[in-house]
Amino acid sequence: ESFLSFKSGPEGTCIHDGTWQSAIHGIADQANLRTLRRQLAHESLPVVVKIKRRGQCFYSNQLKEYSIPFLGADASVVKRTQRYLHEDLQESPVQYSAYVAVGGLTSVIKLMVSGPEAGYVATPIAMVQAGVTILKEPGLLPKRGGVYTPGAAFSKTKLIERLDKAGVHFSVICKPEA
Repeated sequence: ESFLSFKSGPEGTCIHDGTWQSAIHGIADQANLRTLRRQLAHESLPVVVKIKRRGQCFYSNQLKEYSIPFLGADASVVKRTQRYLHEDLQESPVQYSAYVAVGGLTSVIKLMVSGPEAGYVATPIAMVQAGVTILKEPGLLPKRGGVYTPGAAFSKTKLIERLDKAGVHFSVICKPEA
């Protein structure tokens, strides 16, 4: 599970128009996307450990705040990545759900991404490092052509190490309970 939480400064929070437009069009096209996915007729992935199903709004005891399902592309990207890892690399798939925190103070963080401003500074850094990885580690990329999620394309590479050296850091703050 992932939980997204926001902290705003003294002037409040804002959202870029491109992000807003993407959200509006994504929500408006949900039915079309559902139809397209059904037409693909993928076999269900095996369930190794079933994730606990949550309601539309629930209180997270870990975060000490209310959360709702996150409407971003995260879950779709993770599911596509898991399909690739299972079908092409024979790895066991994981279950995943994304939520956004809507109230209270964050007390537990599972993973922290830190570095420069995310939208206009960290994104180009990530794109350049992904390109460097493609050039330097072609043997560790998927063998077949096609469209891959970042997790599928770079799962066996040193992209995370490159990002860390470039100032975009991924840190495990709290491991899930066993």
